[in-house]
Amino acid sequence: MKTDKTADVMPEGRKKIVEYLKGQLFGPVNGPEEELIIDSPRDYYTVGILHPLEEKFEFLNRHDDSDGSAGFASEDSEPDDPVTLSNQLTPSSMGISFYFTGKPLLSIDVFCGRYERSNQNSWKRTSCSEKNIAIKNNGAVCTKKVLNGIGLLQVVWRQMDQGFLVTITFMNNQISRKENRNKRTEKTLFQAGFTCRIPEGEISNYPSFIPDSGDMEESLLKLIYRRKKTYGVGHGCSATWMLDENDLCNEISASAIPEVLVPQITFDLDERFPCDESVFSIVELSKEDVPKDELIDKLNAFADSYKRWIASLPDSNEDIPKSYRKSSDNIINALNESLKRIRLGIDILSGDSDAFQAFRFANFAMLVQMWRDRNTSVKKKRNEGMTESPNYFTINSEEFKWRPFQLAFMLMMVNDLWDQSSEFRDIVDVIWFPTGGGKTEAYLAASAFEIFARRLREDGNDDGTVIISRYTLRLLTSQQFERTAKFICACDYIRKNNSKILGNTPVSLGLWVGMSASPNRLSVAYKEYQQMRSAESPTNPFQLFQCPWCGTEIIPERRSADDKDYGIVCDETSFRFYCPSEDCEFHDCLPINIIDDMLYTSPPTFLIGTLDKFARLAYEEHAGIFFNKEGCLPPSLILQDELHLLSGPLGTIAAIYESSIHHLIEMQGMKPKIISSTATITRAQAQIKNLYGKKTRMFPHPGLDADDSFFARKNWKGARLYLGIMSQSTSPLTSLIRTTAALAQAPLDLELGDDEKDAYWTNVIYHNSLRELGKTATACNDDVWARVRVIAKTHDNTRNLTSDDVLEITSNLSAEKIPETTSRLHRTFNEPQNVSIATSSNMFSVGIDVPRLAIMTMNGQPKSSSEYIQATSRVGRDIERPPGLIVTHFSFSKARDRSHYETFTGYHQQLYRFVEPVSITPYTVAARERSLHAALIIIIRHGVGLQRNEDAGSFSKNDNHTKTVLENYLEKIHLIDKNESNRVLEHMEKLIERWHTEAKTNGDALRYFSLHRQYRSLMGTFDSDPETSNYVWPTLNSMRNVDMQVPLSVLGEQ
Repeated sequence: MKTDKTADVMPEGRKKIVEYLKGQLFGPVNGPEEELIIDSPRDYYTVGILHPLEEKFEFLNRHDDSDGSAGFASEDSEPDDPVTLSNQLTPSSMGISFYFTGKPLLSIDVFCGRYERSNQNSWKRTSCSEKNIAIKNNGAVCTKKVLNGIGLLQVVWRQMDQGFLVTITFMNNQISRKENRNKRTEKTLFQAGFTCRIPEGEISNYPSFIPDSGDMEESLLKLIYRRKKTYGVGHGCSATWMLDENDLCNEISASAIPEVLVPQITFDLDERFPCDESVFSIVELSKEDVPKDELIDKLNAFADSYKRWIASLPDSNEDIPKSYRKSSDNIINALNESLKRIRLGIDILSGDSDAFQAFRFANFAMLVQMWRDRNTSVKKKRNEGMTESPNYFTINSEEFKWRPFQLAFMLMMVNDLWDQSSEFRDIVDVIWFPTGGGKTEAYLAASAFEIFARRLREDGNDDGTVIISRYTLRLLTSQQFERTAKFICACDYIRKNNSKILGNTPVSLGLWVGMSASPNRLSVAYKEYQQMRSAESPTNPFQLFQCPWCGTEIIPERRSADDKDYGIVCDETSFRFYCPSEDCEFHDCLPINIIDDMLYTSPPTFLIGTLDKFARLAYEEHAGIFFNKEGCLPPSLILQDELHLLSGPLGTIAAIYESSIHHLIEMQGMKPKIISSTATITRAQAQIKNLYGKKTRMFPHPGLDADDSFFARKNWKGARLYLGIMSQSTSPLTSLIRTTAALAQAPLDLELGDDEKDAYWTNVIYHNSLRELGKTATACNDDVWARVRVIAKTHDNTRNLTSDDVLEITSNLSAEKIPETTSRLHRTFNEPQNVSIATSSNMFSVGIDVPRLAIMTMNGQPKSSSEYIQATSRVGRDIERPPGLIVTHFSFSKARDRSHYETFTGYHQQLYRFVEPVSITPYTVAARERSLHAALIIIIRHGVGLQRNEDAGSFSKNDNHTKTVLENYLEKIHLIDKNESNRVLEHMEKLIERWHTEAKTNGDALRYFSLHRQYRSLMGTFDSDPETSNYVWPTLNSMRNVDMQVPLSVLGEQ
């Protein structure tokens, strides 16, 4: 029997951790047969417990089957439903429901443990079990005493189609008549469960009672997940099942701690569709001495391999029902379109020497970036960094290879980026790949191609912003800034060595974020620089903490009298970074800046910003330089990472700002290419249409089975193990404390290798609210440590859990604390200041990449499957290290938690199927009231030429240029939401009329924004009153501030 025919045995270290945890929570802790424990088992164990019945639930007074045969009830004597007893606090029953075909006969094994108080004031366990209990369909409800009458089995039979929908309930049949705690404990069943076999039949997919909506995407999901079946659901427990060698199910169990292996993915191509593996070597693709024709042939052979795989799909998927044929055809068409785009890219490389050179440069940039990332990630002191460069063309090419989907995506983008008239240029491409799969490298490769392509086409004279990349979270922005800094240095290194064709202007990076993360003004930066320079233990407020090229620290850990130890030059008129190491390639200047004033003076090649910062476009006089620097092309590539986070109010508001940003670029004659990425998304077409008013394509597109997209197939090596825990015998907090204590003490009580001990040393406890996180943090400093002392095998080997061992990761972290926090997570179990427990909010679900982490406790089911996948994918990322273990801790009092626990196995075997679609409604009344006027201001201020603050009074609705610009903008709105376009037009006309009137009335006294009362402002903050503050429209400073704050007074008796 097995759960999957390709599943490997569980790795030894993780297996020990799981057995230890089950022993502490389910039991028996001292062995499977008998045990003696000092504490009451009700105080020790938390799950798999069936409590004695209250007097009102005495069933067998009605149904005596003392002769040993299964009894059955008539309609007028139907017992109370025992399933309800599984849902209460201190439950008395557990059950499962499933559907099967065949002979109506069940064979059931039941088991549990009972504890009696001994004379030594301890508790002795007795194992109880009964096997091969035959239950026939003798009526609608069958009951049978088991375990010498202390237990009761009830089976409810429902005839359905050609089979039976069956509910089996195992109940503690003992009655508690207000007895003391010890007597009640002796009547409690511990380690309870049961297994049911179908001797002459087969368990089938559990029936769904939700009607088919006919939706195409729903049909597609049903098609690709058709082989992933849910065979049952639990009641107060979880249903788990086994498959035989023919992938048939005839055995199902009630489990208190369900466990499911979720496979990783392999990037190796299917052996049936081989190609020359050297085509994935970034070293080979970078070499100037490799003949062009040879590379083109290899690239075409790679595309041929993809073509053969597509052609093979119908024959390998003959089990597809006729009802899914349309979805199947749509998938094949989408795959052939991807193949066509790959071919188009290869044709451009073959036919255009500049495009091929840009492709080679792009590969070389990625090679340099990857090598630098691998060798300079640890911060070094001055003159200790990796300043020397290797011969990149002689390094081990096996260490630097494209994953097939990355190379395929790069080839697709060659066509879209090189040919602005391409039919796919206006398509929004979404890189859809699991977390840790290499999405960032895929779009950075496309970015490198675009940077070098523009330089080559413009003869090196391209000084404007080429790429704009936005991130939704500050932590994610900070971490991607560090990675992109290495990438930009690699690009500029190539530019320096090829300046005749790539120009003398550096390839540069700019960070455009809020002032809470980085000083925006030179005056502020200079003050912070002076404070940092005089501090004995300086803190770097400038986001760049080490040289991206060699790893040298930008500022020393302790104050230095030598200015050369500080890699920052700053005064009231300028700011720049440089590497303090004299031998570094970037000792003179790093092509990176983070001060707004400097970015407006010299716009960067690659601009990274938080999504919120782009709300400042309406306020910032000089920010238009990113889009329309004189003599330069506007941005031609827009990147949006973590697309799934653009949902709800944030996505709704962002969509309106997006419309103005893209209109600004298109006004300059550029149709920007948009690339998004995410690991979790459904109904992407609707989301992209509402965000950008464009069509979309997913890449890699799935094949006809969820486990195979040619570019990624399931891989059991490094598979993550998910465990489910829900206690109904203790409070959720007590259960969490005991779970946390067991996971904390396990690495000390068990014999683990150093790699295993380190992997499972730091437990990340993920929370859905800061309130719950606060409770856990308090418990970790007190109750968890107390519990550790109870369960530890020896008192001299207990886990030390002080406040210093517990790390909090939330949005409350200041910008300068983020690097320090993530640095602590990298410290191994035997290093000082390592972390035992990291209590985190949803901030952890994006932007955290710490390879050593392999264990997480999910405190409750997150609100979305997307968040659940994103968060749990942050542990066990490296398949060469000990695999991930996720313990999902459910609260019995929350309906959503209970539902996920009872359907744990089926849910986890098809996780990505359950990702919910996001909701974006950009042109509803509330959204327009918040931000449509800001979009108008952005378009006029940065598109019509009225940038200066005092130019607000020069606006005229009768200006021909203004009318043309606004007419074109409204046409784009119509593409996004045809139903709302007329209302948007009416709303926009009112805004234009209001601005026109204000300009005529106030003239030179009208400003975009001013705090001086002698001026009338178009914009004001949401927390001020328009009348007293003398402004027209309350305007967002951040796209998250979508709700107004109102004062609240509570009046009561004195």
